[in-house]
Amino acid sequence: MTAATRMWQTDRSRLIAVVGIGVSVLAVLANLGFFFGAGVGEVLRGAAYSAFVLGWMLLLTARSRTVSLTTLGIYFLLGVWAVTSLGYLLQDGFIRLVGGERTDEWVATWLASFTEEGLKALAVVGFYVLATRDGRRWPSISDGMMLGLVVGAGLKFHEDAHIGIVTGHGWSSETSLSTVLPTIEAYVGYVYTDHAVRGALEGLGVGAAAMLWHWRPARLIGLAGVFVMFWGHVMWNHFVDNPSEDVPAVYAALRAVLANGMVPAWLLLAGAIAAVVAELMILRWVGTRDRVFPALPAKRLFDLAKSANTKAGLLRLMAADRYLRLRRSVYYAAWRTRQAGGYPDVADADTAELMWLASRLGLRRSPSPPS
Repeated sequence: MTAATRMWQTDRSRLIAVVGIGVSVLAVLANLGFFFGAGVGEVLRGAAYSAFVLGWMLLLTARSRTVSLTTLGIYFLLGVWAVTSLGYLLQDGFIRLVGGERTDEWVATWLASFTEEGLKALAVVGFYVLATRDGRRWPSISDGMMLGLVVGAGLKFHEDAHIGIVTGHGWSSETSLSTVLPTIEAYVGYVYTDHAVRGALEGLGVGAAAMLWHWRPARLIGLAGVFVMFWGHVMWNHFVDNPSEDVPAVYAALRAVLANGMVPAWLLLAGAIAAVVAELMILRWVGTRDRVFPALPAKRLFDLAKSANTKAGLLRLMAADRYLRLRRSVYYAAWRTRQAGGYPDVADADTAELMWLASRLGLRRSPSPPS
């Protein structure tokens, strides 16, 4: 029996993911000329900007996120191919339906903004729907932010290649926000938040709404994130196409409300910090009541990282990462259930895996490995 056959019989979703990753990566490799049309240096510069934002988000959420690096990679490829392609298909279909042309101003300003921002948000919503099917695991709020960031970065990667440029002014931009968000740029006095930053705020809103769903007003947070970024996108596309035109009243009002594009960026930064603080408070609240799954001391984690230069050490570090992320997701689910007036429960399979991982990490006596 081949490895692929065994995986198909035991974990089909994982096999589908592996095949999807392989096909997507091969498609990128087969189209290197397209993706590097702006020049290798320019493309690497743009990638460095997005990687920098991802890097500080990974550090910020190191003690609270549940999403894996593999999932983030999948969502980047999802942005490169699925979101981009579906966006173009929807736009072309609507243009034909109303008898318009792709060069019409409303297409770039309104239709593209609606489809692209909507699809990025839906990609994050899809993750939460699949990850919370039985309610016994729950992603963090910041998971949505990071998923939105990478799916937006994938869309940006494809769109930049299509246009033949790399967006983002880097750390030398005229706005101070470029210190932490080098992917943004300023034009005719308006600060442009790129697809990655817009996706991050949309995902943050989705994550917050999902975590606080039992509190009805919070359900509007997800829509608010998409709404703000949709108007930010509309404003940018309008000013790019009409830099010297007198600004109509509706655009002038939106420009004032968004503070020339600064509001979305500040909302993301403030929201990211608030989300992580809330997550750490939730984890601490549940952790003080947990008598089953022991915490992984920081010193033990540091020792595991130091020994990761060997295959066995790397596998132990990966087990620690899995243990921490699974334990957090169980904690978030327990907190949500308790806040909704229910009684937290942990799936038998999750209990078995957490127990086995804890024993492998030396946190408790060894049970049988999970089936």
